[in-house]
Amino acid sequence: MKKEKRSYQCSGRGPWIAARIGRGIVIGLAFVLVFGIFVRLLWNWLMPGIFSLREITYGQAVGMIILARILLGLGGRGMRPGFAGRWHTHGPWAWGGPCSKEDAANGEIADWGRYDEWWNAEGREAFKKYIGGHGK
Repeated sequence: MKKEKRSYQCSGRGPWIAARIGRGIVIGLAFVLVFGIFVRLLWNWLMPGIFSLREITYGQAVGMIILARILLGLGGRGMRPGFAGRWHTHGPWAWGGPCSKEDAANGEIADWGRYDEWWNAEGREAFKKYIGGHGK
């Protein structure tokens, strides 16, 4: 018996959100680490000569980036307008389609696990026949 793959299409946003949060943390840390080097180099190149300030360390440069982010909110886009409302007011069944409650009750979602099998057996030929009949 062939084991069906679990589809996350209709199982909620749990794995998707966890992956996105993890990716955001990794990208944020990489940005701070690399950007800290540039801030330190620019500060130590410009500020002592222009304003007679002392040179800073890498840790101080990273601290300045974090402080600027907290105080000024530099680069923060937040959520796009209307984006938060879509996610907070709708459940996983809100838009119907392949994840509607009726489809789940009728077992139609489980049937999608056999799509590849059907496509390889007869779908490709049916599609070519369909396209051939439309003048392409």
